[in-house]
Amino acid sequence: MHRSAFAALATFASIAALLLAATGAVAQPFSFTMLVRTGAATPGIGVTFDQLGPPVIDHGNVAFCGQSFSSPVAGGFHFVDPAGAVTAIATEQTPSPLGGSFQDLCIEPKPPSIDGDEVAFVARSSGGLGVFRWDGATLDTIVDEDTVFPDTSADVRGFEAPSLDGRVAITWSNSPQSPNFAGVYSFGPLGLEAIADTNLPEDDGAPFFNVSFGTVSGPESGPGVILDNAAFAFWVNQSPSGPHFVYRRPVEAGVVGEIELIAGPNSEADGGAKLVDEPIFPQMDRSDRTQLCFRDGGAVPRVYRWNGEAIETVADTSAPIPDGDGTFTGFGIHCAIDDGDVVFVGYGADGQQGVYLAPSIGGLVEVVSTSDTLGGETPFIFQVSREAISDGEIAFEAAAGFTRAIWVTRAPEADAALAAIVALGALAGVRRRR
Repeated sequence: MHRSAFAALATFASIAALLLAATGAVAQPFSFTMLVRTGAATPGIGVTFDQLGPPVIDHGNVAFCGQSFSSPVAGGFHFVDPAGAVTAIATEQTPSPLGGSFQDLCIEPKPPSIDGDEVAFVARSSGGLGVFRWDGATLDTIVDEDTVFPDTSADVRGFEAPSLDGRVAITWSNSPQSPNFAGVYSFGPLGLEAIADTNLPEDDGAPFFNVSFGTVSGPESGPGVILDNAAFAFWVNQSPSGPHFVYRRPVEAGVVGEIELIAGPNSEADGGAKLVDEPIFPQMDRSDRTQLCFRDGGAVPRVYRWNGEAIETVADTSAPIPDGDGTFTGFGIHCAIDDGDVVFVGYGADGQQGVYLAPSIGGLVEVVSTSDTLGGETPFIFQVSREAISDGEIAFEAAAGFTRAIWVTRAPEADAALAAIVALGALAGVRRRR
């Protein structure tokens, strides 16, 4: 070996040792902060929640939907700032911008979406059904069932949960009307525009049968964001039973680009070692307009990450459960991704369940599971939303004992050291080859 190679490797080893020493060689344990729980009055608003939905998180801000059966008018969407202060966004006492007060909030499993201190959600009032945005102080209507969407005469019969990240993705359909129509829309320079709908042809020329689960990754909020770059992902099924596809569509300088197929039946994952079966439930990376995660609803459940070039398996039923027994037996509905880090709920034999992190660098990590304690009690159910991670912070809902609670935790910092070590190793390798 050349002397320069020895020198490079020695430098690498020395710096790596320092980094590992600084981080304790392994990731530090997660610490958890409870934001809201059922069965106790919530500080600041005095509401005692009976049910909580999975939270969404962005830049330290959290939003969730909670029901209060003892105080029906208090159920609704709420916001928690980084200091832990809870603010009611929309309850059954809140006047709707469409008229009347909001009704039946949190009944349907449609979590809000969060972008900084802005929150978007679907709700109904006596004035109608709509998608609303809270800007930190006031509510306004983004779209409602009377909105005229371009290139279709179909009537809105339902909205899915919106996706808000610099841009907004609005998914709606006219089901159960016939002919079926569904689409994902956003606002461009000229107003509402279709990102994908059932008017669009698939690769073989047949129109999309159904379009759903629209999600967006865009710029930070601010004036003129409709002219900035963004990327959307959505799920298509070509009949009620499939086949299923995940697509991505970029927007460059306000101009909608070509639709890109990310995954379909028999798409290769892990360099061809595995084949995708039923790609479903995509989620765009909140910090990266290229990456996304999605689920496989086929015979072999899997969680995937698209890194911009290839499909990677994050976890499947052959993967050992971190700090658990055996391998995974299944996964929750949603995956969440930010800066390449993927969060999901995984299940195992004998009631094992937990929240797991697949960092962009390194192996699977248990965040929390049924073998841990939260607030002195053993949790037995976990839920995450498709916006469960931001800036290394993870938000989830857990049931333990007779209560449910929303928790946040920060991913261990050892990942940064590992990334630096990998980079130094690559540098040493480059020097050695010269």
